[in-house]
Amino acid sequence: MHGFSRAVGLPTWQSETLVREGRQVRVTALPGRHGPALAHRLLPPVMGSLWEFGAAGAEPEVRLYVTGDTVMFPGVHEIARRCPDVQLAVLHLGGTTLPGGLLVTMDARQGVEMMRALELPEVLPVHYEEYGVMRSPLADFLAATEREGLGDRVVRCRRGERVAVGPNGAVAIGGPLRGER
Repeated sequence: MHGFSRAVGLPTWQSETLVREGRQVRVTALPGRHGPALAHRLLPPVMGSLWEFGAAGAEPEVRLYVTGDTVMFPGVHEIARRCPDVQLAVLHLGGTTLPGGLLVTMDARQGVEMMRALELPEVLPVHYEEYGVMRSPLADFLAATEREGLGDRVVRCRRGERVAVGPNGAVAIGGPLRGER
């Protein structure tokens, strides 16, 4: 966020609201898990976040969920319960796999599971193909969403492009917002 100079560490489910010039953003720390079941205890902690944007003191106009480097785990269903009406989720994908086959970030299959669990209307895949340990390229996720009838929910943004999210979750990549004229 440009113009905000103080950082605050947030425990899971805690929020911080920043207000400036009649607008606000509330950031809520959400649970995440690096790896399956007990293995996640040996890995660095991760978190996701809910970003809610709107007029100061009013209901949010835009709700954005950033998954962080998580895998699917039971806490995702708690996120779905506590954070309805997310317009766009930024899914950290790539299927990062450590030696021995330990999956520590979502692969294509888990990305689709996340979309279904949270009933996401739109997703923006990020964080794939950056490292040699990533085993699930973007093409795998795009193919999986098409197979599952979810391909129209994927926001495709090439490196260097910007995405704008407006009220009602309309998304633009360098042009007018979809759903608006």
